[in-house]
Amino acid sequence: MNELRTGATYIRVSTDGQMDLSPESQLESIQQYAAEHNIIIPKEYIFMESEGRSGKKADNRPQFQAMIATAKELAKKGFEVTF
Repeated sequence: MNELRTGATYIRVSTDGQMDLSPESQLESIQQYAAEHNIIIPKEYIFMESEGRSGKKADNRPQFQAMIATAKELAKKGFEVTF
């Protein structure tokens, strides 16, 4: 049996018009993939922007920055998997 691993995910859309790629549908796909590959993603490791954000600059994405800060805090253990 494969060992269970812990993952983290960052989710965003570029614009509010990309509803076929909504954050909720992205999360559902990621969680399905994770379940199929023995990965758990705790709620505190789901970093989701609440509104459309450009991916051009990382400093414009607060949840991305939060994920990076969390990864740095956990540097000794870290995330085993990221999406």
